[in-house]
Amino acid sequence: MLQKVTKIWMAMLILVSCVLLVWNEFGMNRELRIDAHSKLRLWSYDDRESGGMSVASVAKEGDEYVLRCEFSRSYRWPFCGFNLGPGPDPLTEGYDLSGYQTLELDLVASPKANAVRIFLRNYNPDYADPRNFRTLKVNELHFDPNKEVMPFVTELDKFQVAIWWVNEFSIPPALVERELTNVVNFGFGFSQNADEKLHELRFKSITFRGKWISRSSLQSIIIGTWIFSALVYLFVSFISTQRAIDAVKAEKEELEEINSALELERRELETLATRDSLTGVYNRFGLRGHLHSQSALVKQRKSDLSVIFIDLDNYKDINDDHGHAIGDQVLKSFAGLVEANTRTQDVFCRWGGDEFLLMCDNTALAEAVAIAEKLRTVISDYQWPPGVKVTCSFGVAEMDPDESIGSFIRRADVSLYKAKEAGRNKVVADLEEKRDSSIKLG
Repeated sequence: MLQKVTKIWMAMLILVSCVLLVWNEFGMNRELRIDAHSKLRLWSYDDRESGGMSVASVAKEGDEYVLRCEFSRSYRWPFCGFNLGPGPDPLTEGYDLSGYQTLELDLVASPKANAVRIFLRNYNPDYADPRNFRTLKVNELHFDPNKEVMPFVTELDKFQVAIWWVNEFSIPPALVERELTNVVNFGFGFSQNADEKLHELRFKSITFRGKWISRSSLQSIIIGTWIFSALVYLFVSFISTQRAIDAVKAEKEELEEINSALELERRELETLATRDSLTGVYNRFGLRGHLHSQSALVKQRKSDLSVIFIDLDNYKDINDDHGHAIGDQVLKSFAGLVEANTRTQDVFCRWGGDEFLLMCDNTALAEAVAIAEKLRTVISDYQWPPGVKVTCSFGVAEMDPDESIGSFIRRADVSLYKAKEAGRNKVVADLEEKRDSSIKLG
């Protein structure tokens, strides 16, 4: 009788599991649409707040929000745009977009507007002041509207936290990851479109799409149901087969196999949490422990520590000219190339997008510069896919025992910026003795 019931229950579980997985693949869809008819507060912004003279205006015209920008070259990085917010200041409650995977943006920009930015600003009391709009976490994405098919569709995991925001508010490493759990502001605008003085952007809608239950969550529910069912089966079998010792031992072995499988899954999940899914190298979370332990030795004057920021020159052009598949392959090959030409003690991490960081413990500045020069040559000489040329810019800094991790990282980032400003495919080291210890990222 027990075997018959078990077979029926197993058949039902298999059927329900398959139905749920298929439904999740082709259904369970949800979407959030924001357009000119949404009850959101609308206001424009421009670089006058930063000392520039660009002028922006925004107004509702029919079913569109129309942004008009008159750029001025009086500011080095001219910008303008408009914001949509769910309510009056202070803003603390917004939209939870963490369950959405993609967005679809329908807009029309001026023909020569080659840089449109999307901002999703998130409020979290751990870092944001509801009375200060600039403290909201800036998740941003840049794209060229004239090189994309409209409506523009992209994945939300391509948004990155703005480095200037991290530096300006001394955000610790634990809080620098992308966060879309409480988005209180949507921003759209132009940046550095200096080829033309006048630009216009006609915003129609932005639609977020996702699943009511993510695939990973559904899989966890199904696995949990199967495990629960297995445990129930083991319990009932134990009660009904007390006189069959061999059967009880077999059930126990089955339970041990399940526990071993769960332990293996747990280890795999731990690896996923600290590794970049595309390249397999550490992510920022994986780097954090290494960085804190080595910086502690520096502060105790027991070791030297240097970092090398690496940025792939003109990586966006590779994606645009050859497609994202080639772009992803370039990142994978690049990561493998760096790991093959560095030391066992070095820790390599994907900092974000096409920017990577190599942590070199027990390494002074001069030796770190030599490592960077070696990598620069190896990468430049490597045989990349046909038609693809890859070079990198490097920013190098050595940690001072009296400075914070944040200041240390920022100096390397500034050196990287100088390398790119100097024409790319260069190594620039930070040689300043005076270091700002007021900024802390860790």
